[in-house]
Amino acid sequence: MNQKFIGLLSHIVNSNSQVLNVNELARQVHMCERSLQRRFKLELGLTPKEFLRLSRFLKVFGLMLSQPKTTIQDLVWYGKFY
Repeated sequence: MNQKFIGLLSHIVNSNSQVLNVNELARQVHMCERSLQRRFKLELGLTPKEFLRLSRFLKVFGLMLSQPKTTIQDLVWYGKFY
């Protein structure tokens, strides 16, 4: 994996301010969506959409573990699963 791709993954994992989608992600890294999909599949075995969904889930799971009294509704809202 090259440094640019690792930086991209880091950006996705650490992005809290907005819901990233594949189109926006491709625009930010100056790649077409299809090239981004191929790169993700090659490097991770996942599509960018699957990776974004997994990343959001893991953030919500981490919140649930760190703040056990958080309601399901708040977790859904935080993870933008609506």
